[in-house]
Amino acid sequence: QAILNQSAGTRCGKGAHAPKDAWDFMIEAVIIRRAETEWNAAGLYLGRTDVPVGQTGMEELQKAVVHPEVRRVFASPMLQPANGESAIPNAELVLLNGLREMDFGDFEGLAGEEIANSPSLRSACEQWKKGGREASCPNGESVAKLAERVLRPLTARDEAREGERVYVATHGCVIMALMSLFAGSIEEFLSFRVLNLHGYAATVDQTTWKRHRRFLAYAAYSALDEGV
Repeated sequence: QAILNQSAGTRCGKGAHAPKDAWDFMIEAVIIRRAETEWNAAGLYLGRTDVPVGQTGMEELQKAVVHPEVRRVFASPMLQPANGESAIPNAELVLLNGLREMDFGDFEGLAGEEIANSPSLRSACEQWKKGGREASCPNGESVAKLAERVLRPLTARDEAREGERVYVATHGCVIMALMSLFAGSIEEFLSFRVLNLHGYAATVDQTTWKRHRRFLAYAAYSALDEGV
């Protein structure tokens, strides 16, 4: 895959390379969505509720590719390491409350069909999706607020180690918020939606992050694809 230059950033496909002068200090962060839960399978909005991984999620966890070079995993406390989520042999596991899923407010536990069949909820959902980063669902959390609380614990950690590969095991909206803010892309929040056990491998270098507050490069990632 070739490097695709966009209006504000670079997306690197597998095997692509960034400019040499950018690699003064580099880490790779694999940002991945947790395994499928029972509510995911039912198509329900799942934010603050603690729901176990479902049968499909458990089966996919058994197939997930393990990378022994990963030494640190930053994970949402809603994940279940005992079931294999965020568990990588010999890696330090750091649970961060900031990586919890978005608070969906009044939409929590509802199916899209239920929202569509309620005029008031449908109107609120449409306003939320069109309202940009500052909008939120009723009594819920905005993308801007979500990104703020996600970044706070990540940036407060000790300095990254050069050449390190870390995992960030979290939830769908957390990933979309991070990517929409720091991918350096013209794409919007909903464009970064990913399946369970999928996400992005983001390259972060010191110069680009300090100057532009964005990733140097990123590519789609799947924990189920041995070729990634």
